[in-house]
Amino acid sequence: MRRSLVIISGAVLLLLQCLQGEWVIRTVAGNGDPGQKGDFGKAQAAQVDNPLSVTRGPDQSIWFCEASSNRVRCIRPDGVIVTVAGNGRKNFSGDRGPALEASLSAPYEVKFDANGDLFIADTGNHAIRKVDMKTRTIQTIAGTGFGRYSGDGDSAIVAHLKNPSSIQFGPDGCLYICDTGNHAIRKLDFKTGIITTVAGTGIPGPTTDGALLKDTPLRAPRSIDFDKDGHLWLTSPEEHRVYRIDLAAGRIHVAAGTGAKGFSGNGGPAREATFNGPKDLAVDAQNNVWIADTENHAIRMIEAKTGKVELVAGTGERGDGPEGNPLLCKLSRVHGVFVDSDGSVLVADTEAHRVRMIRNETKTAASSPVFGKGKGAQELAAKLVEGEKLAEAARKEAALKAQEAASLVQPTPKREVLSKAETAARLEEALRVEDMAKSEAIRALEEEIKRKARQVDQTELALAKREQALARKAQERKMQEMGLKEKERILRDMEGKEHALAARERELGLRSAKEKDVQNAVLDQQMGQKKRELSRREKDLERKAQELRLEELERKEMELAARERDLKRRADDLRLKELERQEQDLTAREQELVRKTLMLKLWELERSENELVMREKALAAREQALKIRNLERQEEEIARREADVQRRAKELALRELENQEADLRRRELQVERRLKELSGLPSDSKPQPPLLPVPIGSDSPVVYPLKPARDERNTTR
Repeated sequence: MRRSLVIISGAVLLLLQCLQGEWVIRTVAGNGDPGQKGDFGKAQAAQVDNPLSVTRGPDQSIWFCEASSNRVRCIRPDGVIVTVAGNGRKNFSGDRGPALEASLSAPYEVKFDANGDLFIADTGNHAIRKVDMKTRTIQTIAGTGFGRYSGDGDSAIVAHLKNPSSIQFGPDGCLYICDTGNHAIRKLDFKTGIITTVAGTGIPGPTTDGALLKDTPLRAPRSIDFDKDGHLWLTSPEEHRVYRIDLAAGRIHVAAGTGAKGFSGNGGPAREATFNGPKDLAVDAQNNVWIADTENHAIRMIEAKTGKVELVAGTGERGDGPEGNPLLCKLSRVHGVFVDSDGSVLVADTEAHRVRMIRNETKTAASSPVFGKGKGAQELAAKLVEGEKLAEAARKEAALKAQEAASLVQPTPKREVLSKAETAARLEEALRVEDMAKSEAIRALEEEIKRKARQVDQTELALAKREQALARKAQERKMQEMGLKEKERILRDMEGKEHALAARERELGLRSAKEKDVQNAVLDQQMGQKKRELSRREKDLERKAQELRLEELERKEMELAARERDLKRRADDLRLKELERQEQDLTAREQELVRKTLMLKLWELERSENELVMREKALAAREQALKIRNLERQEEEIARREADVQRRAKELALRELENQEADLRRRELQVERRLKELSGLPSDSKPQPPLLPVPIGSDSPVVYPLKPARDERNTTR
């Protein structure tokens, strides 16, 4: 009984899970057949030819590239598919003209800027092109059409790219370009129009974990995207890894992959998992990284919080469906992944020729622009019914177990009681196995129906051919039977006559032999005449049949000749059209080359003029600097001379003052000597020190203190 309760609780948990919603995968565009038919019709019934990247536009349409048909298409919110760029011909033309009339070459990715304009990575043309969504005109903004590596620090129009496969707008508003063929990441600054290299050296090589971006090589980076922290993420299919670039610190780190090719590590750390040629990635609002693991035919996700990698869609085997559970749906070399604002995931299932969507149908079915309303509710109701059936089966099983336990005398050992999580897991596993069996049966039935349909088609074709042959033979026999019927009629007439003659002979048995001989001779003559007439008629019939055969052969020969002339005329018309188209393409290419040559010449002239202006400005600035330097030197020379003059004047003044001081001291000494001679000094008197000059300042004149006045009494003595 406890086990039945546990099973019922597991069923309830399953029902709650159904009520919360379930992830499913559905086809948005493509019927599985490659081609270009279906424009202006329902996207799910249209042909799609190798879709690569996929994105959501500002008008809520789904946009994607078709590399094989050289076009960009979109699925409008009403579910109708249309072509928006590319005429289907592989070429490089159409700049400044309508985007629908332009020629692209294997476009790999599309993105929208903040203004709603469309940017295309025109990979085969080695260029980046922009479609003005207001005027629907196309223009090249980077690349020359030739695959090389040059132009850093110069205008992006004259710079060379090589197979650019991915583009993304950075937090700084610049366009970052995944220059795959040049093994580099480049940046186009729209303010200056200058292109520079952000990562990579242009030479392929191994990328070291944690290395500085400068002088660190990359190997064929395939796709890029930014997270909300401004870090740049990129995939390297040849390295089987995903990298994260810290642009602020200038370092690159390994985010996922061991470098070995494989399909392992789901549920574990991303750095310990193995990938196989990942071609695309997308970062959602929670910094989770979604990866198109192309050669593993799967969609995987790196969870930002735990750093673990999880399998989202695909089985690891190549195939096409079935739809429903993403983990049971086989994919075929997925090349594109995009995470929408509502959390749904768009997938470009390239070699299945479909665009798919992974989403929670219960939560988003009502607001989906592509799928009809109510489908999620129907599936939810089906799952509820299925859950009720499981609960009923569990109750019956519990009742049977209880009866068995009551019938036994000896006590039975305790049965294992499963937890709710284990019960729910087992129920989920059972449901998954049942879904797999149903899907396999449905797929087998579909294949059997397709096989029988092919057999019916082949049988109908064989029957049609057989009916045609029989009709032809019947016509020939009809022509021949015209003579055979006449022969049979004559023979029947002759046999009837012979029988009449035999009867007459029997009736006239008494006639004489002579009469019989005469009659026989007459009959022989009549028979010979009839035979001659019959042979003549046979010859006439044969001649007429031969004439009819000849006429039929002549008619057939005339029909064949007419058909040959018609086919020859059509072939000539096709050749003329092809030659005209080639001539138009060559003319357009020549015009484009002439235009580019003129543009390059104009750019060269403008650059030369700019260089001349810069040189003139530099010369003028240099002359001005020289004049300023000369003036400064002259001023310095004048100041030096003035300082020298002042110094000399000061020296002369000092010398003059020193001379005056020396004269004054000499005169004082003479005066003192005379006084001593006149009056004599007392015995206790001490000689006074000489009077010295007292300097007031370095620039002030020398000031001498006043000599004390002589005592009048001493002088009177």
